[in-house]
Amino acid sequence: MRNPLLFTVSLCVLILAGTGLAITNGTLDTTHDSVGAIIIDASGYDPFIVCSGTLIDDEDGVFLTAAHCSIAVNSWIAAGFFTIDDVYVCFDEDVWATGATWIPVSSLEAHPDYTGKRPLDYDVGVLILDPDDPDDLPAPATLAAEGYLDDLKDDGELKGGPKTVLFTVVGYGTQLAFPPPKVIPTDGKRRVTQTGYLALNKQHLTLLQNQAAGLGGTGYGDSGGPTFWTDGDGDEHLVAVTSWGDPKLVATGITQRVDIETAHEFVEDASD
Repeated sequence: MRNPLLFTVSLCVLILAGTGLAITNGTLDTTHDSVGAIIIDASGYDPFIVCSGTLIDDEDGVFLTAAHCSIAVNSWIAAGFFTIDDVYVCFDEDVWATGATWIPVSSLEAHPDYTGKRPLDYDVGVLILDPDDPDDLPAPATLAAEGYLDDLKDDGELKGGPKTVLFTVVGYGTQLAFPPPKVIPTDGKRRVTQTGYLALNKQHLTLLQNQAAGLGGTGYGDSGGPTFWTDGDGDEHLVAVTSWGDPKLVATGITQRVDIETAHEFVEDASD
């Protein structure tokens, strides 16, 4: 039997745990067709966006997101709130627009080493899509090779500070209004912005999203969405997924690296 109150509480826990900050100080995005929103459309609830993510394999329908997104949806299914048949991914610029294509999901998986404890190591998840028509899937994004960010750092590409070393983040999450900072609920539209480099470790890429520095960032609902590095030829490489950040969405965004061996191995296993 459904318990709407329990479901609402668990949804709030997902939001606070992931702090999948929304695209702040961004613009409507018309170019990242591989980026989509995870949507729940179940009887008894209004349709809503859970997280964002990116198609990385159009042949097998592999959609990359955050582990905490996959785990949350699977836990709600296990609790009987809805079924896998109520889970969709939409790649349209506006998921609520008339005629938007919602693609069914056949399964969700999370990295086996993810524990849900800060700093949320291994926060990588995968959805396998089951489109009615293969042509409904866009061209996939390019997943960065193993060690891509380490190579950038070794080559000096990450020197210069957050105002000059920029990454691109995309998602369907909330926005901020200034002043004072006020979270605006997601309107179902995909947005993009640039955010600045702060630090890199074995698991995470930390980014500055301070609007006063002229930077944007991520917000609630952007969890699982991509962080791209643009190379000298103008090609984008998916190097990380949005994981968490400061609750007010005005300082830092913590992204989970997907250019590391354990992430690549998980993706390969999940798509088999």
